[in-house]
Amino acid sequence: MFTSIRRASFAAIAASLVATPAFAAPVETAFEPRTSQVQLADLDLRRDDDVKRLQSRIRAAATNVCGRLGRMSLSQSAKVQSCHRDAVTTARRHADEIVVAVRAGKDQRLAVRESLRVIAR
Repeated sequence: MFTSIRRASFAAIAASLVATPAFAAPVETAFEPRTSQVQLADLDLRRDDDVKRLQSRIRAAATNVCGRLGRMSLSQSAKVQSCHRDAVTTARRHADEIVVAVRAGKDQRLAVRESLRVIAR
């Protein structure tokens, strides 16, 4: 009789250990894009050096919203790289529009009033 109770107890413990990972799995939450503002007010976008500073700020903001490569799995690394590439590409496209407008004679204060955001999707 003691053996059958011991087996039943062991079976119950084993079943609970097998079921635990299903309950421990994280619940997926709604994805909210992360953003970072890029300051333009101190730059004279008519100057090539300041446009280079803007590009550097865009890369830094992309790293801020997407994360840095480090000790992570290959799939996580690929996600970070893809996020960074997409964020930089989108922000540079917008930055290029602003630079063209400033260099075409639009008042720079009006051009930089629109803030430049770097977005991780």
